Parts: sequence; C-alpha cells; structure tokens
Amino acid sequence: MLYDIIPIVIIFLCLTGIIVIYFRKISYVATIDIQQLPKEQQAEVKKTLIEKRVEEKIKNLNLKVKNGFLPIFKFLKKHYQSARSRIKKIEEEYKQKHLFLIKKQPQMAQQKIQNLLEDGEKLAKEENLIEAEKKFIEVISIDPNNIEAYRNLGRLYLKQKNFINAKETFEHTLKLLIKSYHWWDGLRKKENNFFSPKINSQISSIYLDLGGAYKKIQDNEKALESYKKAAEIEPNNPKNLDFLIEMGIMFKKKKIVEKALADLKKVNPENEKIKEFEARLEKM
Repeated sequence: MLYDIIPIVIIFLCLTGIIVIYFRKISYVATIDIQQLPKEQQAEVKKTLIEKRVEEKIKNLNLKVKNGFLPIFKFLKKHYQSARSRIKKIEEEYKQKHLFLIKKQPQMAQQKIQNLLEDGEKLAKEENLIEAEKKFIEVISIDPNNIEAYRNLGRLYLKQKNFINAKETFEHTLKLLIKSYHWWDGLRKKENNFFSPKINSQISSIYLDLGGAYKKIQDNEKALESYKKAAEIEPNNPKNLDFLIEMGIMFKKKKIVEKALADLKKVNPENEKIKEFEARLEKM
C-alpha cells in the first residue's frame, strides 16, 4: 500500500514545484515586449521564450529537489530532447529530398510532377477525391507555383462542396497566373522577338472557376465581377459571354446582358442559346 502512495506523492511534489517556479518567473518574461518585434519574428521568439522557461524550470527544480529525484528529471529531459531531435531530422530529410530532386535532377522532378498530376486527375474522375487531393498537394510540395495543381485542387474542392477552400485556392491560382503574366510581359518588352506564352486564356478560365465558387457561397456581386473579368480578357470566347449573360439575367443587370448578348451574336451567331437569352432579356 505504501509503495502505491509514494509515486503519487512524488508527482504531487513535482507539480507543486513547477507551479511555484512558474509564478516567480512569469513576471520576468512579461517584461519582454513581443509586440515591438517584427511580426515575422514573433512566432520564433515566442517559441524560444517557451523553451527557455522549460529549461529554467528544469534547472531550478534540479537544484531544489533531493538527489533521489534527479534521475527522473534527467530521464524526462533526455527523452524530450531525443524526440524533438528525431522530428527535426525527419523534417530536414524530407526537405532535402525535394530540394535534391528539383536542383540536381530537374528532369526527374518534372516527370514526377507530371505523373502525380495524371494520377490525381484520374483519381478525381473516379471520385476518389481524398487520394486525388493528396496527389495535387504533393505536386505543390515539390513545385509551390504549379498552376495546374492548384487549379485541379480548387475544382476538387468544388466537387467536395468545400466552397470556401475552392474560392481561396482559385484566388491564389489567379495571383500566381497574373504574376507569371507580368514576368513574361516584362521579358517580351526587353526582347523584341521573344516568344511570350498566351496566359490570357488561363487567367480568363480561372476567373470563370472563381465566379462559380463565389456563386456557391452566394457572393453574387463578386461572382458577376469575376464573369465580367473573364469576358473582358477574352471577349471572343462564347463560354465567357454565356456565363456573364446568365449571371446578368439573374442579377437583373440589363445593360450588361445587352452588351454580352450583342458580343455573343458577333462571335457565335449560330449559338442555340441566343433566342432563349433574347426572350429572357425582354422579360427583364
């Protein structure tokens, strides 16, 4: 019976010691003004402060407790440090693996990315959305600026009815595309005969995807604005005009519908939906 009580008493004494030391040291830590540091350093500083607190508590406890308790604290500290070291090692190995793949073997990296994208698209078609998501995320871990992976991920979130994530993913994809467009445009101006890839079509298409995501979360104003952007970028694309007309009718934007319908008649006069749109426009 006595042997059962001794461990409980030891644990209680240890906890009491930690609480006492914590309240003595908290006033010292509170004097450090974290808010004055740059935001990007705050997380690291807070982490360092917490680690220092733990180390100080362990040192103080080691001085105050009897020699019989020292092996217990040494054991706990050793295993804590060992576990932390293993986690850091795994993270570093994973990081170096991808850096090596990209820098030392770029062709292999591109092939791996292509395989992952194809696997992800196949899984998405088979409605295996969780596994498809893993493939696209793995692509992004190798190439953080991969437009195709982000776009596929956004469409996958739409299928999952995770509309907020879809919206945010498409917004990020759009930023990457616009950044890419400006880069190529700047290069084209420096080199008169330099070939500049057509990114307009991709940007226009992402605006359609983004408009669909906004529509799903009932942000109709932003949905309409996205469809307008798509039509402005590619005014000769019947699909863009179709989406804009539909949204304009829903939102009762007669002038927008009239202009988009006139453009549709020019670029695709045989479009079967023109008569339907005209009839709906007359009722507005």
